[in-house]
Amino acid sequence: MVETKRILSIDALRGFDMMWIAGVDRVLKRAGAALNNDFGAAMAAQMNHVDWAGLHIIDLVFPTFVFLAGASWPFSLASRRARGATDRQILWSIVKRFLILFALGLLYDNFFKFNFANCLYNSVLGRVGLGWAVAAATLLLCKRLRTVIWISVGIFVAYWLAGLLIPLAVNPPGVDPWAPREVAVTRLLDNKFFDGLAALFGGDFQNVRRQGLFAGIGCISSAFLGMYAGLILKHDGWSPARKSGLLALFALALGAGGGIALLTGCPCVKPSWNPTYILVAGSIATALLALFHWLIDVKGRVAWSFPFRVIGMNSITVYLLYRMVDLETTSKFFLEGTANLFPEPWAQTITAAGAAALAWLAMYWLYRKKIFIRV
Repeated sequence: MVETKRILSIDALRGFDMMWIAGVDRVLKRAGAALNNDFGAAMAAQMNHVDWAGLHIIDLVFPTFVFLAGASWPFSLASRRARGATDRQILWSIVKRFLILFALGLLYDNFFKFNFANCLYNSVLGRVGLGWAVAAATLLLCKRLRTVIWISVGIFVAYWLAGLLIPLAVNPPGVDPWAPREVAVTRLLDNKFFDGLAALFGGDFQNVRRQGLFAGIGCISSAFLGMYAGLILKHDGWSPARKSGLLALFALALGAGGGIALLTGCPCVKPSWNPTYILVAGSIATALLALFHWLIDVKGRVAWSFPFRVIGMNSITVYLLYRMVDLETTSKFFLEGTANLFPEPWAQTITAAGAAALAWLAMYWLYRKKIFIRV
């Protein structure tokens, strides 16, 4: 039996990424309100998604998670092949993982309310599954890395051109195809798709949240970027220091590409997952991975990353936990007396911090029991 080697820097970064939506975002929002000054307002704002164009810290969590799913795949693929799995078996495992993530996404977004016309089918986990599955299957089935690169570049360029040319073709002259929400390609295609569903199944589908189905394709490019970072980390002929340096150069290249895209009039827009967002978010994720790898694998400073690794090794579990369990009520049970000693904004901050601590302790219990729920 071949043991799967855990890449500590990937686990640590995944935990750092999930930390923001495992309660830390609520703590910082409430602390910002409690501070009641410009700094507090700015801190709290970073925990809210930008409505359209722009970028806050919380807007980086999703693409970084997709990126890390891609980064893990080269190691997982090598491990499965070493255990004797055939390409057909591995391909079936990719399909199964996508279907499980899609199902978990439906579960997260209120599928069991049986309000199917308003269910969010293009969920976060569904998009993660789609992006990872396409990148993973491409690396599995293509015999040469050059072919993988051409396919990933082709998908990115086709996505970019569609986002540029489709709005230009259907909107009045002079309308910016990138910035306004109403004329973005994701909104145009979503309207066509859901209007079609309404025609087939009834008017309820007219009220569905316009879900950015087309934007899900952008996740594929984010997963490919992560996969290339994983291939750098996996390269046996390079020293850890060289790998960190190459990741840093890769981050700079992606950042330069995002800067050029901004200068050409394509803003950074998360809801449409547009090309600038892919490049900028990919650049930041790659730079963070380079930093984590340098600290952990080059400098050997591992201990500091333990709190993050506890979350990172059960990342989907903690994501679902916050949806399914009212941790804040439990936090109040233990901390309400202490919280009441403080003014209301700080009392809410304390209970939010307690909920975040409970989420971490639950993941720590799983970690100590060596229970790692992986999909």
